[in-house]
Amino acid sequence: MNLDALFEDLEAQAYFHSINHAVAELKTSKLVVVHRVPSDQGNLVLSSPLLGEDFIAGFVKRIQPVWMVIPAWGYSRIESLDQGYQLSRAEIKFVELLEGKLCFGNLDFETKEGLLPEVQILSTFGSSIEICKSGKVSFLSANFLTAVVVENLSGYQSSSAT
Repeated sequence: MNLDALFEDLEAQAYFHSINHAVAELKTSKLVVVHRVPSDQGNLVLSSPLLGEDFIAGFVKRIQPVWMVIPAWGYSRIESLDQGYQLSRAEIKFVELLEGKLCFGNLDFETKEGLLPEVQILSTFGSSIEICKSGKVSFLSANFLTAVVVENLSGYQSSSAT
């Protein structure tokens, strides 16, 4: 599965969530501010935000835009920058997103201790994440992560690739 398919899948989930929950005629928010925990990490502005069951994801403008997934324990508050707008929602959990959609891709992890670049997710088990970094396999607690960064959007392949 490529990253475009991931976005389409998550957008479809968000669409069906809005239909099933009889949302008044609110438009989808295009920009949100995410207040990060701890606060010294600074706030982020995400474009095309998507709220999962226990995460927020969206594009962050850096040198090149990157797609970032921030687990619920990594933020204290989310504010829409568009008055009268709401967040798109997808009924998927953080660890489900990691295993089902982001396995085997090169990712960067932001952790409570700093950056862990160029990591591949092999699998998840409960709240543990099996990773491979520089050929070495280990397990991390999902609660240790403050963000997952997908930098290379072109040609991204996940474990569902055919």
